[in-house]
Amino acid sequence: MKKTITDKTSEQLHIELQKERIQEMAYYREMAVGAFHIIAYPGVFGPHRDGVWFAGQLEIHKNDEVLDMGTGTGILAFFAAKKARSVLAVDSSKNAIRSCKKNISINRIKNVTTKVSDLFDNITTSQKFDVIIAQLPYRNKQAASEAQRTVWDSSFRTNKRFFSQAARYLKPNGRIYFGHCDAAHPEEIRDIAKKNHLCIQSVASKRFGKLTFFIWKLGRLSES
Repeated sequence: MKKTITDKTSEQLHIELQKERIQEMAYYREMAVGAFHIIAYPGVFGPHRDGVWFAGQLEIHKNDEVLDMGTGTGILAFFAAKKARSVLAVDSSKNAIRSCKKNISINRIKNVTTKVSDLFDNITTSQKFDVIIAQLPYRNKQAASEAQRTVWDSSFRTNKRFFSQAARYLKPNGRIYFGHCDAAHPEEIRDIAKKNHLCIQSVASKRFGKLTFFIWKLGRLSES
C-alpha cells in the first residue's frame, strides 16, 4: 500500500517527540509522579510516561547500592530508593542536580545523594554499585545545545563512553538497567555494548503511542 503524505515512520515520530520534550525544557514545571511531587527547573528533562514505566520495572534489593546515571529530576533514583540501601544520583547538568536536590528535600528522601559528573568523570573507581540505571540520550543526531544533548547523542559519543567504563563500577554480579526505544538505532547501541564485553538480556517492553520502549539488563560477559 502506498504511503500518504501524512504517514510517518517511527523514527520521524520519535524525533518529533524529542523536539517537543526539548521545547518544554525551556520552562519551570511541577508535577505529581506516583507518590512524588517533582519540580524541573528550566533546562532539565522531566519525567514522562516511558520513564515512569521504566522505574517500575527495576529489580532492586534492600541492600543494593545504586547509581542513577543522568538523573535529571531524580525520579528514577527516587523509585530505586524505595527499595535500595542507597542511591547516588549523578548528572552533568548543574541545573539537573539542583532540581534533584530540591526534590529530595520536598519528598523527604533520606538515602539519595547527588553529584555533578559527566558520566563517570567525578566517580572514583573505588566506588562500586550493585545496580547502574541509565536512560541516556539515544539518537545519533547532532546536538547543538545542552537541552538537545539530553535526547540526542552526536555519533553516539555518550553511549560509547558509558559502555566503555560502566563495568569498572559494578560489583561482582552487578547489573545495568538501560532504557531505549525501537526508533532510535537499538542495534547500534547493542553492538556498542557487546564490543565492551557486556551481555544483554531483554527485560521488558511497552508501547506508548506508535513507539515501543524497552529495557535491557546488562552484565559482564565473564559472569553470564
